[in-house]
Amino acid sequence: KLHELPLDVLRCISDFSGTASCSHVCSLMWNGLQQRHLRYFIPDDCDVHQMMRNLHMRAMGTVYLNFMGSTLGVSGAQALAGLKEAGALHTLTLDLAGNNVGDSG
Repeated sequence: KLHELPLDVLRCISDFSGTASCSHVCSLMWNGLQQRHLRYFIPDDCDVHQMMRNLHMRAMGTVYLNFMGSTLGVSGAQALAGLKEAGALHTLTLDLAGNNVGDSG
């Protein structure tokens, strides 16, 4: 009976698992746990600046972003610097293989 547990307990369970799986159990958990643990595969045509504006920075605990093979570029890499505003972020994984970020990104 997960729906009877307080949201704080559900957040602890979600944080222990470190994945977004708990967010997909029911609508209560979807609303309460949304964007605590993110795993995105970013398409080549993604507007990274818009994506960063849409994220709930304060709630994010673990983030995995896969930009492999996309054209992230310097501007997109600089937009990712906004992740420093995520106060609860404790694990960040960026896959930037095949990108032309260079030293300035």
